[in-house]
Amino acid sequence: GALAGAHVAFHAACLQTGVIEAPTIQALFHGALALTYQPLPAGNRFAILTNAGGPAALAADELEAAGLHLARTGPAAQLALRQAVGPEAQVAGPVDLLGGAEAADYRRALEVMLADPDCDGVLVILVPQALVDAVAVVEAIAASAAAQPGKPLLACLMGAASLDAANRAAHAAHIPAYVFPDQTVSAAGVLWQRAAWLARPPATQPTGLRVVTADEAALRRLAFQAATAGGQQVLDAAASEALLAAYGLAVAATGLATTTDEAAQMAQAIGFPVALKLISPDILHKTDVGGVLLDVRDADAARAGFEALIARARASQPRAHVRGVLIQKMLIGGQEVIIGVQRDPTFGPLVMFGLGGIYVEALADVSFRLAPLTQQDAEEMIAEVRGARLLDGLRGQPPADRAALVDALLRVGQMAVDHPQISELDINPLLVMPAGQGAIAVDARIILA
Repeated sequence: GALAGAHVAFHAACLQTGVIEAPTIQALFHGALALTYQPLPAGNRFAILTNAGGPAALAADELEAAGLHLARTGPAAQLALRQAVGPEAQVAGPVDLLGGAEAADYRRALEVMLADPDCDGVLVILVPQALVDAVAVVEAIAASAAAQPGKPLLACLMGAASLDAANRAAHAAHIPAYVFPDQTVSAAGVLWQRAAWLARPPATQPTGLRVVTADEAALRRLAFQAATAGGQQVLDAAASEALLAAYGLAVAATGLATTTDEAAQMAQAIGFPVALKLISPDILHKTDVGGVLLDVRDADAARAGFEALIARARASQPRAHVRGVLIQKMLIGGQEVIIGVQRDPTFGPLVMFGLGGIYVEALADVSFRLAPLTQQDAEEMIAEVRGARLLDGLRGQPPADRAALVDALLRVGQMAVDHPQISELDINPLLVMPAGQGAIAVDARIILA
């Protein structure tokens, strides 16, 4: 819940409905101007044409933040540019015509750049020069756009009163013009966001989640009723994992022991090594009271561990109701991730995904979407976290089972939709095993409204 602020649900709703967020009123009008005047790009590769290196470098630095990439000018395009604008211009990376560039230079350069198949749009920067006619440059930009339509052209006219006439000419020709490079790049990013949204496939029933039959729906309702029968506001790990299992999520083999002998017998039946976890509706965070023992390897250790956990509970919270000790199979390998649900009062259930450990706790490296999820929603959630590369297998590790992770996200989202009584849910961790081996919930907690 701490990671899901008020804006998070709104941001998720925007992502899932194609709404483009503007950080300021100025950015809102800048983006609207670009959408009104220019076609949408086929991709996110934008070239930069300039008469000054500094502003072009600033624009190039801003591209990534806007979801764009600097178009790479290939050898053929570089040769054509060199022939068009002369030997002194820089034709790799941002194309720099230098300070004395005139309207004809811009026109010849744009003819080559707009024809380049590796370029999806062009940002044109003009820093005013005493001997250069800015209006003529804008007219050249407009002529290029008219002669080679289909790719967006955005202008950055870096001046105030001195460029009033040039700005009027730009707007008359439907060329969106901005004062600073970052504004120009941001507006281009809006064009790409819109294009990318329209290119998405229609949202369909995810292929990894079967249509639920009436019998299955009834079983899920019964599982929820059983899990909540005790009237607790916080469902313990045993009850939470039973509900997860009813939704088709794999859970680690477990048993709830209420005596030392049961602990030993269950541990033997499950197979060593096992983990022991204190189960109490009154103790929300087991680790705070030393309520978890790992790598228990024989029956005697299981008995001793059971007694130790009960004693710790009594010492830390004498009035706590202790249901027993969960005996759980220790799992080896896999990538730890976290799946959560937070119910927003306006937008409803919000599903969270993040990698385990420091990535969530210290870096807040998480993503959110509103439930129910489509398969594309789930895949985008995974791709958005900065640590997602760990799932691909690094330093000799096998890649994780992304398909199973997507499936788990879909099922958790459906559970949150089915049961509005769930205000919070945490699966921490979910172990994503190597490809083809699934994803297994190791610990879970559900809080009811």
